[in-house]
Amino acid sequence: MNLNSLESRCLDRILAGRSFTSENSEDLEAWLEFSIHSALLAAIQVRHLTHAVGIRAELKSDGSPATALEREIEDRVRADLGVFAPHARMVGEESGGEMGPSGFSVAVDPIDGTWAFLSQTESHAVTVNIFRDEVPIVGVITNPAAGEVAYHGPDGPPRLIRLGLLNQDAAATDLPLQPPREEKTLVHLHPNPRAESLAAGFYRAWAEGKVSMVRSPGGSPAWALVEAAKGHFTYVNRWDRRPAEPWDLVGGVEIVRRAGGEVVDLEGAPIDTLRHSGPFVAGLSEEGRATVRGIARVALEMER
Repeated sequence: MNLNSLESRCLDRILAGRSFTSENSEDLEAWLEFSIHSALLAAIQVRHLTHAVGIRAELKSDGSPATALEREIEDRVRADLGVFAPHARMVGEESGGEMGPSGFSVAVDPIDGTWAFLSQTESHAVTVNIFRDEVPIVGVITNPAAGEVAYHGPDGPPRLIRLGLLNQDAAATDLPLQPPREEKTLVHLHPNPRAESLAAGFYRAWAEGKVSMVRSPGGSPAWALVEAAKGHFTYVNRWDRRPAEPWDLVGGVEIVRRAGGEVVDLEGAPIDTLRHSGPFVAGLSEEGRATVRGIARVALEMER
């Protein structure tokens, strides 16, 4: 499908090397353009270094890596935000900050899945989320290696932009890409050092024919949520390290929900994306989510 007018403006501006400008920081469409522009610029920076050798990373207190590139991206977004909407707040995974209870806030993860980026695999992403009065209104997630951008705006269905690679023109379409699967569930299990029992449970379910495939590639949870919104699989993540931050799950969960799916805990209740802690399951199919929840509950009960 063809790009809509907003998508065309964003890509034309990037290709021409022009900065984002808008005189109305109260306009929600302007916030969507700002977010897509910021995410695309970051994705270009990340893509240039996806297969670079010798990128250095420091380990943070939680054991996760951080790179100078991530701090550079956050600094640029913060500077651009200061021009577009100096009244807005920004929080970043690397630079911190606080969201305000009222007004606009921006939450950025410059590389979601830094280990995957450092390992030169393609399952990392850039996320930019906009909140108004702590309610998510815009979420943009880009996969630099795949050349794809998924986003939701204040209203309407989520969209997927496939950038022009190998001399192909860019194209865009609504999500999902396909209806929920009627056959046995395909499962994407996010790897976790504490998820051995979950992994064993799902591979046992596969051996028993309860699910048709189990994959566990790791990388960006945000992009795995986008893949679930496409209709490709049901996603399960133990998510027991810490409560979710504003840059973690919000954009991906909103995209799944606006594509007609849901993201739930193991009891089937929709998760609170700003505060959730614990396992969750995402997918378009209610039956698929129920199957995955049941397998996960049994597997975790065996830990006790």
